[in-house]
Amino acid sequence: MRPYRLAWPRTPAFHAGDRGSNPLRDAIIPQIMPNISTLAFVLKKNHFKDSDKIIVFLTEKLGKITALGKFAKKSIKRNLNLLDFGYLLTVYLKQNKSNDIYFIEKIEFVEKIIKHEDYKLFYLNLYINELLTNVIYGQEENKKIFYIVKDFFTKITSQNFKRSLSTLILFRFKLLEALGYKVKTNLCIICGNSKNITQYSLEKKGFICNNCLSKNDISICEGTKKVISQIDKVDYVNINFSDTIFNELEIIFNETLKNIVTIHAFNKLAQHYSILKNGI
Repeated sequence: MRPYRLAWPRTPAFHAGDRGSNPLRDAIIPQIMPNISTLAFVLKKNHFKDSDKIIVFLTEKLGKITALGKFAKKSIKRNLNLLDFGYLLTVYLKQNKSNDIYFIEKIEFVEKIIKHEDYKLFYLNLYINELLTNVIYGQEENKKIFYIVKDFFTKITSQNFKRSLSTLILFRFKLLEALGYKVKTNLCIICGNSKNITQYSLEKKGFICNNCLSKNDISICEGTKKVISQIDKVDYVNINFSDTIFNELEIIFNETLKNIVTIHAFNKLAQHYSILKNGI
């Protein structure tokens, strides 16, 4: 008995040897796009089934993406064993045209950006990855973010841990600006006044003038305002924050972050940072 076959409209091309389109076949078989190669950092990794991994990358060309590494736990030939934190990689991907799923074809090592032996810097790397995972939404191509992250990792590798925390403060404000959340220091968030901007409102989460003061406002020094307003010009090498500026920058960043991420994500990041700051 002949096996049952689904029928679809035959065309002259079918009888000539070219079967043409098959809606059922096209729906089942993924339509794979050509290879894409890009520089990338691993932000997050999860085990999937017995030997696969689901990886969240921050890439130079595609922004933040999720990709599937088939047989990633066992593959040495394709270097999928390099799918770990602290490495700058070149990732070769294929994309499923129908649902935007990326498949990892192979990995090439570029450089080691974090020494795994330095557990404090490695933990700092994990905090940064968690931060990036929560503040970058979807697949947004933003090369500026990628190179801000790359520059940060390059700088902290050669610094002691205490100085790395100051570098982290600066990095976080550079990241906010690149994401479109730059803190405005020259306008009152309540009345729009541009004079006498000396306070920060914890309730409104922005700078305010002396005419709009309330009980929950904190006084901000000129040095802190200057760092935030000229964040693009401040270099990691020349950081020399006083304790006052350091603490004020922390408060302003955290209040801004509350408007970007969920409460659960904020509390998780705050917990990680507290462990990081107070010593592991």
